Order: sequence, then structure tokens, then C-alpha cells
Amino acid sequence: MKIIVFGGTGFIGSALLQTDLFRESEVYVVTRDPESTNIDQSGWVKLIKSDQKIKERLLDLYTGQYGIVNLAGASISHWPWTGRQKKKILDSRIRITKLICDSVNQATQKPEFIIQGSAVGYYGFDTSEVITEDSSAGKGFLSMVTQKWEEALSINNQESTRVIYIRTGLVLGRDGGLLRVLRLPFYFFAGGHFGNGHQYYPWIHIADEVGAIVFLIQHQAARGAYNLTAPEPVRMKELMKIIGKCMKRPSWLHLPAFLIRLLMGASFADELVLGSQQVKPDKLIKSGYQFRFTDPAQAISDLI
Repeated sequence: MKIIVFGGTGFIGSALLQTDLFRESEVYVVTRDPESTNIDQSGWVKLIKSDQKIKERLLDLYTGQYGIVNLAGASISHWPWTGRQKKKILDSRIRITKLICDSVNQATQKPEFIIQGSAVGYYGFDTSEVITEDSSAGKGFLSMVTQKWEEALSINNQESTRVIYIRTGLVLGRDGGLLRVLRLPFYFFAGGHFGNGHQYYPWIHIADEVGAIVFLIQHQAARGAYNLTAPEPVRMKELMKIIGKCMKRPSWLHLPAFLIRLLMGASFADELVLGSQQVKPDKLIKSGYQFRFTDPAQAISDLI
């Protein structure tokens, strides 16, 4: 199996490359700057430079049995979301997705699957209802970005290609993701919750994030959108208490919502920090995926 990965040097992509499926496959990682990556090309991964000739290089790769994983996109964690930053977040996702779309539609041999990155932000943050894959799109910046991101992947003849949209929640990992940000105040004995702390966070352990992606690649019936979150979301206040307990630090500080909006900007704060989403991975569970981490305390203990 040949797998072409976009965004393979990021937090999730780097972990995905270490899974058994990818170690046993012929993997090509597309990157703008191969010289600056820490990927060892003497192993199972080869780097493809993204430049003016990238479409030609991709068409040369689109032969035999192959699939595509697209996780590329600028980080959404830099705040505040200025107009320039918002444009960067959107354009970085649309540009790569359109490149994939155009090249695949030109290829004689179509991929067996395309894993298309997305996020639970698709559903917005203006509902208190339980969210599943059947829930409608919401409002707000992240909802707009993810809708356009998914829509940009318009593949001809989808009967021969399984297109899977992974609407990912807040990924917890040792070296990246949400946990690295949330644990920082605890080093200074200033850990605590933001806002009223009642907001639900749809979280997922990095092991289950990459495990679910591998599962969906191998599950021949998988098509359409899948929520990649743990079965039960956790309230912000409870999550911070768990982090404090694992770090042997108190979780006492309460930063009110108005101060968070002032520091981080209203849009960023309302969607990423104060926003609440009760997202459930219904399709993933019904498909038979077995989660390794369903309890946030177990997940945090494993990572800290």
C-alpha cells in the first residue's frame, strides 16, 4: 500500500507515521521544506517537496494501490484571531485540499481512500444539545472554515474512492495538542478553569486519534463524516482538576469569561476556550472501533 500524507510533520501526522500500518506501507510525506523536517528518510518515509512541480510529482505517485491522508493546515491555537490569521487558517486548508482535488481528478488511477481533515468546530458552539454526525453545521469562524474545508474536496467518481472526513475534537498528547497549553499554568501554581468551567470539551487521546484514522483506512465500509472524540466529553472544570491532580498542583484559579475575551480576543475565546460541545462519536462506535481511553483521568494520567 502506498500512502501520500499532507501535514505529516505536524502533531497528529507525526504520530500517525509511527503506527504499524504506516510502518508497513510505502509512505510519502508532502512538505514545503524537506530539509528542515526531523523525518528520517532512510526508513519507510520519503519526502516530496511541495513547489511549482508538485502536481506533476503527485500524478507520478498516483499509480497502483494508494491512498491519501490530508491533515495540512495552519494551527488554530495562535491567538488572537486577527483578520490576517483567520485568512491564513482558511487559505492553508483550502489551498492544499484543492491541490489534492485537482490532481486526483486528473489521475487515471484513483485512490482507494482519502482521509480529509476536519474538526468538531463544524457544528458550531451555539447549541447545548448532544452532537452526532447527523447534526447540522453551526455558525462561527471554525464552522465556516471546516465547512469550506470539506466542500473543497470535490472528487469525481467517488464510487471508486472512499472519502472520509475526520471531524476531530481536542487532541490530548504529550508533545502537542491541547494538553501542552492547559498544563502550562500549573507549573506556576496558577492552574484553574476558564469561564464558569461548565463548558464541555470534546477530547480524544492521541493514541485513539491515530488509532481511529488507521481503523477508518482499513474499514472498507467507512465513508463520509466521522467524529473523532472520546465517547464522553468532559467539563472544563473537571479536566483542569484532573490535570492538577496528576501534576500534584492545586487547581484553584478562576479566570472569568470577560477577562479571557479581553486577553485572547472574543472570537478565539468564545469558540476554543469558552465554547461548549457535547460531541459523540456515534458512527465510529457503531463501526466497531474500540477506544483505548474513554476516561479523561486515565488519559491524562497516561500522558503526564
